[in-house]
Amino acid sequence: MKNIPVAEAAYAVIAVVGGVARYLAGYLKGEQFNMTHFLAHAFVSGFSGYIFAHLSGLIGLDSNATFFIAGLGGFMGTKAIELIIKKIER
Repeated sequence: MKNIPVAEAAYAVIAVVGGVARYLAGYLKGEQFNMTHFLAHAFVSGFSGYIFAHLSGLIGLDSNATFFIAGLGGFMGTKAIELIIKKIER
């Protein structure tokens, strides 16, 4: 098995943290906590942020911007994925 570069793993971790932050922000606003939804949200956020991190690399952004985009993509979760789909469908 090939080693995963540290930056790749870090993008995923930052994305998951972004998603967890969004979920917990909802909880602090009074939304009910559900462990199954929390874990699903973390997974989707990790995927979304990781995809956004790679898109930022494709357009030539530096590593600092890529980390920011990974966290933002994770925070946005499914909404970030929907944005990508809309762009592709045009």
